[in-house]
Amino acid sequence: MSRALNASPLVSKETRRLVIESAEQLHFKPNKAARSLVNQKTYTIGVILFSRPAYFWDEVRYGMQRAEKDLCDFGITIRFYSTDIERPEEQITLIQNLENDALDGLIISPNDPSRVVECIDHLIDKNIPVLTVSNDIPESRRFCHIGCDYHRAGRTAGHLMGKFLRKPGEVAILTFSNTVSPIRQRIAGFREVIERSSDIALLGPYRLSRIGQEAYEFTQNLLHEHPGLRGIFVSYGILEQVGQAVKDAQKHDDISIIGYDLSSETADLIRADVVDAVITQEPFYQGYYSTRIMADFLLDNNKPSMGVINTKLEIVTRENLLSHEHEAEYCSFLFDI
Repeated sequence: MSRALNASPLVSKETRRLVIESAEQLHFKPNKAARSLVNQKTYTIGVILFSRPAYFWDEVRYGMQRAEKDLCDFGITIRFYSTDIERPEEQITLIQNLENDALDGLIISPNDPSRVVECIDHLIDKNIPVLTVSNDIPESRRFCHIGCDYHRAGRTAGHLMGKFLRKPGEVAILTFSNTVSPIRQRIAGFREVIERSSDIALLGPYRLSRIGQEAYEFTQNLLHEHPGLRGIFVSYGILEQVGQAVKDAQKHDDISIIGYDLSSETADLIRADVVDAVITQEPFYQGYYSTRIMADFLLDNNKPSMGVINTKLEIVTRENLLSHEHEAEYCSFLFDI
């Protein structure tokens, strides 16, 4: 049967026709794992992620490692590469050197998409398929993207800010210099919602560093210079520093803080009523889905019907924080990570 289904020259056309007809009647599907073992074919997927913030990217890696474990019988292995999120040139140099690493596919979270697109398309020209995770390069020829809908994430943050504001006043937007497209989409979505209210005046966006070394001091100065400040929208991963500054200034009863993603430090700030809510984007499943989709493409040349697959946006507040923490503990046990 295997020879017939794989068009072996040792099988006559008539025999192959009869085998295919029988297979269709029985709804037979070839066992990809067995086929990989017989062919002794292995596939190496390269993955380029960031080292910071660890609470987010570690979850993405856990998802990928879980998928790798599920796919071990298919000959799928992952080779991880890590670059500094503050140094886009590191990623470009790494991509340029990947041709020598015998990769069958690449999953990447691009640092500076406008500078990376040519490198990505060059890999594709070398028959190395590319999938993006978390951050996208839609102008490239990547075959799929896995990540959240950033514009909708911004709109969600805007609605939450409107719900949690204690009283009308000023709301500050914090972002970073050379803001990438996903963060711009968050800010655009946030503005769309907030600007409908005549009771809220927007400040910023204020541009800090990519990892927010000065975020604590900046926030304290912001509180001092704007006594009418009533809310802070944190569009990227500096929620811990901002929340701690507001807490230390004893302003958390007056100011609402909305941001993204859940770390243990952020959970403590939510529990203490300093951060009102965060929006999470399933980093574990971003890693898991991206690996499974790349493996399916390498094994069977199967592409998903959608070029962009969005993971869920979930709102975490003090009321449902415990369930999210228990879910993380359960997943750690269930997936053995």
